Amino acid sequence: MFTRAIGAMAENIEDKEMIDEVLQRLAYRHLRLDIDDKDLKVATDIFVKEMGSSGDKVWQAAFDKMNPRIGKYMKDLEKAGVS
Repeated sequence: MFTRAIGAMAENIEDKEMIDEVLQRLAYRHLRLDIDDKDLKVATDIFVKEMGSSGDKVWQAAFDKMNPRIGKYMKDLEKAGVS
């Protein structure tokens, strides 16, 4: 799911509504896996480290933008009683 989501966002970088939908889906998936918004930073740090120096700044910048949005959607879902 993650690589498909990243690919979809990269292919449609100008389509903010589509990117927003992908981030909402990721938030739902994370919530279902019992991952909280604090875990997002830990997970992305591991991902960036595993990617190596071949683009770590680009990935880190992308995650710095995505994680707060995903965290917000996770909280919205929790408030709505979705888990």
